[in-house]
Amino acid sequence: MKSSFGARGAAFTLGGQWVQYGIQFVSLMVLSRALDPAAFGLVAVVTSVVVLASTLSDFGLSQSCLRAAELSAEQRSNVFWINVAAGGVLCLALNAIASPLAYFYGDVRLESLCRVMSSVFVISGIGAQYRVGLMRDGLFGPLALSGVISATVGLLSALAGARLGLGAMALVIQQVAAALVGLVIVVAARPWLPLRPKRGVGTRGIVAFGGVLFLTTLMNAVSSSVDALTLKSFHSNEEVGLYSRSLQISRQPMTQLVSPLSRLAIPRAARAGAEPLKQLASLRRLYRPVAFTCALGLSLVVAASDLVTTVFLGGRWVGAGLLVGVLALASMLQTAQQIMYWMLMVSGRARVLFLSEFVPRVAYVALVVLVARHAVVLVCLCAVLMQLMILVVDVFWGMPRIGVRWHDALKVAMEPVGFFLGTSCVMVTVRSLHSSLFPGWVSADLVGLTVWVASMAVVMTASQPARHAVARGLRWIVSWVRRIIERTG
Repeated sequence: MKSSFGARGAAFTLGGQWVQYGIQFVSLMVLSRALDPAAFGLVAVVTSVVVLASTLSDFGLSQSCLRAAELSAEQRSNVFWINVAAGGVLCLALNAIASPLAYFYGDVRLESLCRVMSSVFVISGIGAQYRVGLMRDGLFGPLALSGVISATVGLLSALAGARLGLGAMALVIQQVAAALVGLVIVVAARPWLPLRPKRGVGTRGIVAFGGVLFLTTLMNAVSSSVDALTLKSFHSNEEVGLYSRSLQISRQPMTQLVSPLSRLAIPRAARAGAEPLKQLASLRRLYRPVAFTCALGLSLVVAASDLVTTVFLGGRWVGAGLLVGVLALASMLQTAQQIMYWMLMVSGRARVLFLSEFVPRVAYVALVVLVARHAVVLVCLCAVLMQLMILVVDVFWGMPRIGVRWHDALKVAMEPVGFFLGTSCVMVTVRSLHSSLFPGWVSADLVGLTVWVASMAVVMTASQPARHAVARGLRWIVSWVRRIIERTG
């Protein structure tokens, strides 16, 4: 039953994410042609503020409730009211800073964008515990349906806004519409009325763990927001827009294929028992095929980043290719960290999780503030450095703290991505030196794809371990998909 539950959950989670992935790529392609880069740069500033503030509204409570062995109706209701109250406060706060933010950046349009976007806090606060309830009950179908329908409605809303000439406001409407539709679906899927707040029901333990986890999430949100906010201070809306869209392309495989599996991976590892090695083995079966697929796709993005940019964004986004390639390398490093993040979450060692990311993210924020004024690509390189530092700290410090030897952690993390990571490092280096090494008629994409094919051919021919690793990766994907189909058919 457990394996069937896991396969069914994986089928709904990945199936929904793949469909949503396709919708978001269509959105990426269509809206990038309907709106100019300056609109995306403007919205990137607002989105950065919202991402930062959204961390405050959740306070790490969703993840804390998800990993709790038992969650009573009273505890869930108390957390619901905390989420709603925090969402309301943040909605008012964003409205309060809308005018000063517009004045600081010298663009009055930011004020109206912030005011409309502030409604997302209230919507998210209401929906948080409904989503947690669906995850805990294993109802991944409604969650997948919510993601697909909300993404579709958001895209249609943005297109209507762009057609009406709303500019950047169309992108804000997209996010508000998607959040609202998603809320309606999850509430309808499992109707539930929260009880009145009540003391003495054990909520303090959930909030305490969530509070430590909140520090980690807040730190992540700060490091995710500082780039666009700092770049806007020194560069035009167009340049910020190029960076924002490049980040979206490079992160799509990670955010749509790997990260959402947390809702499935954390309960799955918890059911494997308290022994770390058993938890790691359970997560490994889930991690390998998805990480291999993600790393393969990202390596091709690095190889042909100019072509990828032109296909998905259009001709007006010329110049984003190098940014896409470097940021795709950062996403590959982040993919390698994912299984260690799951392990740290399941262990309940929120303090270890926080400390393992503290120094790398603080260093990233400091570096971005220092280099953002010089060139956008330097901010991208800072992202690569941060992800590499987190990976090293997780392997050599974080995992031993929860009972997993560093070489076991490194082997599991790098097994599906190591080859593609090494090839991508070579491609980024060669592409960055393209203009000085090759004549003008030789495109950077041609060089990147040549390096990719040559690396594959040489390693596959000369290295039996590498050949076996790639063959295993393909077998992981095929066998895992087959099991999912058999158990859900």
